[in-house]
This record gives sequence, structure tokens and C-alpha cells, in this order.
Amino acid sequence: VTVNSKKKKNKLNDSENDVLEKSEVILKFPTYALKMPPIITSRKHANNKVDPVQVSCKSKNVTKSLSNLRKKIQCIPRDTVVDISAPDGSAVSPSTVVVKRCGGMCSGGKKCISSKKTNVEFYVRTTHQKSTMVFCSRISVPEDTECQCGCEVKKSCSINQKFDTTLCKCICTN
Repeated sequence: VTVNSKKKKNKLNDSENDVLEKSEVILKFPTYALKMPPIITSRKHANNKVDPVQVSCKSKNVTKSLSNLRKKIQCIPRDTVVDISAPDGSAVSPSTVVVKRCGGMCSGGKKCISSKKTNVEFYVRTTHQKSTMVFCSRISVPEDTECQCGCEVKKSCSINQKFDTTLCKCICTN
């Protein structure tokens, strides 16, 4: 079952926003239990606005700090807390798991996207809301194992356009 990727912003407090994105999940339940897969969302923090203070780019502190920052923000699989919920309202416990998802900085119009995935299995308890029966189930959650900077948008240019893989957008050919 594939759930389309979507992003939502939820205001948590004055300085933090969370971005929730839906992912694909495979669920194996007994036939008498929940028949639809759970909805999975991952929590990622959105950009925060900062007020820059001008300093010299050539100082050793600045160059060392920039080098360390580049290492920390490179495009790699990162531990991400993923929410799991049943579409019929059944209670799932635990309601979160941790899997690797691609994250980090890319230059230009490129995004940090998954280039290779694997499925990770977890065991959860599901309490059906109507019967209050508890079922132990195995779920399969996709995990990113390799990442790359690439174009998030598919090539869908008109006849008079060409897709630019550097800018990740269609450009006119005339």
C-alpha cells in the first residue's frame, strides 16, 4: 500500500514548526484484526529565521566553524521519529518508531532524497476500538539506507522546454 508524500506544518510554539510527511507502510495483521495499514508520519523540524551578524569570512574560527557545519548538515540517512496510527482509530502501541530518513543540505534547487531503501520490521500492539481486543502485529516501515542530492520533481516539461538537472526545473529551449 502506498500513501502519497504530503507535508503539513503544525505550529507547536512560538519558535518551532514541525513538518509531517506520510510514507509507505506494509502491515501484517490477522484477518480478523485491522485490515488497513497504519498511517505513518515523520517529525522533522522546519527552518528557523535567524538575524545574521557580519564577521570576517577569512578568520580561522569562521572557516573551522563552516567546515564543521558542512559535515553535520550533509545529505545522509538520519534517525527520525515516525508516528504510527491505524486509519480506523484503533490504538497502536508503541505509537512511534525510529527509522533512518534522508535529511541534510543540498546546493541549488536539489533536495536530499533517498536513493536506496529497505524495510524494517517492528512489533506493535493494536487495540481495536470497538471490541477492545488486543492483537500483536508485525509492521514493516521503509527506511532510507542511501541518500543523494537530486531533483524531487519529475521531468514533465512541455515540447518547447528541456529539463535542467542542475536547477531541477524546465527551461525554455528557444
